[in-house]
Amino acid sequence: MPTDLDYPCVFTNSSGTTLYRASTLLNCPRTFIFTRKSFPQSPLPTPLATAFTEGHTLEPHVLAILQSRGYHVYSLGREITLPLPPLSSTPSSLAIIGHIDALAKHPDTEELVTEVKSLSHENTELFRNDWLTHFPAYAYQLSCYMLSLRRKGLFAIYDKDEKELHLINVPTAPIPLDAIVARVESLERDAMVNAATDDLPECTKDTYCPFWTLHAEYADEPYNLDSDPTLLALTAAYSALSTRVAIFSKARDSLRSQLEEYLNARSITDGSGRDYSLRLSHVTSRRLDSSAVTRYLRESNLLSTYQITSSYDRLTVTKKESPTTDTPSTEKPPVS
Repeated sequence: MPTDLDYPCVFTNSSGTTLYRASTLLNCPRTFIFTRKSFPQSPLPTPLATAFTEGHTLEPHVLAILQSRGYHVYSLGREITLPLPPLSSTPSSLAIIGHIDALAKHPDTEELVTEVKSLSHENTELFRNDWLTHFPAYAYQLSCYMLSLRRKGLFAIYDKDEKELHLINVPTAPIPLDAIVARVESLERDAMVNAATDDLPECTKDTYCPFWTLHAEYADEPYNLDSDPTLLALTAAYSALSTRVAIFSKARDSLRSQLEEYLNARSITDGSGRDYSLRLSHVTSRRLDSSAVTRYLRESNLLSTYQITSSYDRLTVTKKESPTTDTPSTEKPPVS
């Protein structure tokens, strides 16, 4: 089972449950077929790669703006699972899996499942006017989160061009559970047909497919990946590096979550009573490593009190144990 945030669009865990990733439910149906067959993904087109990177980089900034508006932001990257009712067409149990961006609580509102999206000005206007029509994949994604956690939702839409944040409250899941089940049932049916006949489902060209180089529509004839070892090697290497990037991203998000939970639970002051909470809140909006935390502890005169332990995916700040009072004797033994 994957340990990073970037789960495949569909996979089976150790207990035999087939899991569908919430953010990819409306992907091209062929994506799920190729993923089940472990085909390497095609290189991501540069404009999409840039957009994904920008969105990931801007997320802490957007959440910081949300905090400045009085929201308490927490549970960053929390994993959710939405079990689905059994289907007569498949013997395996089914569920949706995903990771929320955050939970947000304003003094005037209840706890909200918050989904951050960074868009161009043009797409921001489309989203504000009719997001359910123009961005159905986001509707499915947030609905899965809301149904799993039984919370109302909030879209935090950041206009990258105008540098403005727009909040859209979502009181009820826009996509009901029945529709989500129907979508999964359709994908399960595609998988069974492909296993029996090798036929592929209809390509939905209005959505991006990570396996676009395998689509017959992009070539004069169906492309045989095995006939091009160079492309096979390049796409495999690209896929492997994407997994490593996702793992490091999970490590960073884990650290950020720990520091923010620490900040929310404690008020950190030095000997003179100066409050360092804002400094800690500021550094959590950037990519951190152990040296950054050490620098913070040194500046706040807390380095002698706290220590850092780290592994590849987790960094923890703990209070040092008090030194023992027992010391070895320095008295020389008598000379006989």
